[in-house]
Amino acid sequence: MTGSGSSYVVTLNSNAASSYGTLSFTIPAGAATNYGASSVATTSSTFTVDKVQGAPTSVAGTAGNTQVSLAWTAPASNGGSAVSDYAIRYSGDNGLTWTVFNDSVSTLTSATVTGLTNGTGYIFQVAAVNGAGTGSWSTSSAVVTPQVPFVSRWKTDNAGTSSSTQVKLPLVSSVTTYNFRVDWGDGLSDTITSWNQAQTTHTYSVAGTYTISIYGTIPGWQFNNAGDKSKILEISSWGPFKFGNTGGQFAGANNLTITATDVPDMTGATNMSR
Repeated sequence: MTGSGSSYVVTLNSNAASSYGTLSFTIPAGAATNYGASSVATTSSTFTVDKVQGAPTSVAGTAGNTQVSLAWTAPASNGGSAVSDYAIRYSGDNGLTWTVFNDSVSTLTSATVTGLTNGTGYIFQVAAVNGAGTGSWSTSSAVVTPQVPFVSRWKTDNAGTSSSTQVKLPLVSSVTTYNFRVDWGDGLSDTITSWNQAQTTHTYSVAGTYTISIYGTIPGWQFNNAGDKSKILEISSWGPFKFGNTGGQFAGANNLTITATDVPDMTGATNMSR
């Protein structure tokens, strides 16, 4: 305690984990006027000490077109002061250099990082901000690579093997390396890793025309004059789509128009028969 007259400063020095939040201290009243006083009267005061937040956990990203959607778990310890914002940074060179993402202030545990380069792998870290400042950075996310998606447009109530409110993707039973996320155009998405996964058929709330975007690995596709061949109307971007070697990829797709300007991946494709 330092000072003179009627004004004194009390400094708290402690490394204890509990030395934050609402704290109180008591001073013998005599100490304020005469350090040698033996008075038993006391004066008390309560004050607030903030501590920076702990690090967020479970940072994970989902690839998009020149962007990545992030989600994380809030810190277990809030340091006695609620989160007022989250800071986000990313690296395209495995942590050698970092770029801070300048987004709006938000206490949500999710964000979309924009302005990224398709085909570049990024890692992400998040830190919590409160009244005491910015806390430590989280552990890095797994590498996430933004990419141009495979984009197609479908009309659910055209003729097909699925119902008038459904679309079924024409995946191939002999292909075992599917690994993609499909955004169905109605706010819902699924991750597909098998040709016969139930989620390869999607049901919409109402019949209509929907734009479907696919990110990931699509190594095989085959209407073969069957399935929902008449429901697909347009392909506006090939993205990661691979024709594969099955033949009949778009056989019978009588309503299909190709407007994509990028070049599809024809690696290993020797059979384009209908």
